[in-house]
Amino acid sequence: MEDGISGLELRDSNLRQFGRAHQVLVDAASCDAAFADGPHDQGLAARGALPDTYLILELSADLRERQAATIEQTAPEHAARVRWLDRLPEPGFRGLVLANELLDSMPVERFKVAADGVKRMGVTWRDASFSWVERPAPSIVAERVHPLMLVPGYVSEIGLAAQAWVRSIGERVAAGVLLFIDYGFPRAEFYHPDRATGTLMCHYRHRAHTDPLILPGLQDITAHVDFTAITQAGTDIGLDLLGYTSQAAFLLGRCAQLRQQRARENDRMAALALPDG
Repeated sequence: MEDGISGLELRDSNLRQFGRAHQVLVDAASCDAAFADGPHDQGLAARGALPDTYLILELSADLRERQAATIEQTAPEHAARVRWLDRLPEPGFRGLVLANELLDSMPVERFKVAADGVKRMGVTWRDASFSWVERPAPSIVAERVHPLMLVPGYVSEIGLAAQAWVRSIGERVAAGVLLFIDYGFPRAEFYHPDRATGTLMCHYRHRAHTDPLILPGLQDITAHVDFTAITQAGTDIGLDLLGYTSQAAFLLGRCAQLRQQRARENDRMAALALPDG
């Protein structure tokens, strides 16, 4: 195996199920490696579900040291297969691309629908604090918003950076699978009439709120993912959509598969126990 992509901070309850699915995807795609973008929990390595090579794209020297230490502590037998990158892999990459909560951390364009058109919401400094300022939206934003038929006053986001990233990594993959695990919705739900204030969320010291203009540099700011746009970004460069599901449906499906597998194994054991089995 050569390469793959992942940003992993999965809980043990999910990791066991994901590890099994991970191996199925690697085998089905004839992948050669695994690549990671961002901070990671190395639980997959500890469970032996990694390809022969695991690449981590991490720009922070501090996080690289912490990741290396975690691998050495929890899965030292796999340390030799892990390498860190400073940029995306070169074209021709073969493997599994796994991005866990990566897309929702990328910058977004925030917009507001007004009576006289679509506005881009920018930030200005006024009266000793940051505040929103509205400007006419560039064509790339306005053209995306107009078909949505949103009412005046509607505020939301467009994830142009996430779509560009998907196209960029997709163009580098010669064979493999891109698997994205993130908070988000298909477009019809993302721009639902009841979601008229957008999806932008902020997190500071385990508290969530919706004001990105306070605590500059101290809080995490995220926005949900429009998975319809992500799908379009991939299909535009020739990728095929293999599936879309929620975490709940994925875990329930895996549990159902395991129950069926165990039932078959129990049936075989019972047959072997019969006098004429």
